[in-house]
Amino acid sequence: MRVTDRNPLSPVGGATGVQRSGATSSRFSLGGTDGPGRASSAQAAAPASAMDGLIALQAAGDSLERRKKAMRRGRGLLDTLDQLKISILSGRIQPTQLENLKSQLRSQADSVDDPALADVLAHIELRAAVELAKLGR
Repeated sequence: MRVTDRNPLSPVGGATGVQRSGATSSRFSLGGTDGPGRASSAQAAAPASAMDGLIALQAAGDSLERRKKAMRRGRGLLDTLDQLKISILSGRIQPTQLENLKSQLRSQADSVDDPALADVLAHIELRAAVELAKLGR
């Protein structure tokens, strides 16, 4: 199928210099704006407020992403500690488990805005460091 009729699209906003037939020459003004100069300056402010909203959304997204990353790190440490506990109970501790735990502790944690989450992560990290110290690593 071939489309041959291409009509250019018109802008969404109304035309600025067009008057309707039968319209008076007086202009409509809001809040004391006297001319087209003021109306165009008010339109220029809209993209700036839109940018502020986008920046705020981006900052909130970063905070949420840091929280999710911190929770993944905590869960990973807890899973490794559980595996280590099972190995200790069965009497078969593998050096790779200890190295894995050590590398997880060495990885730098991002700062978290939530003090309760930061406290829980600190306790998990402390417990992992204690287990490594008990096993002589």
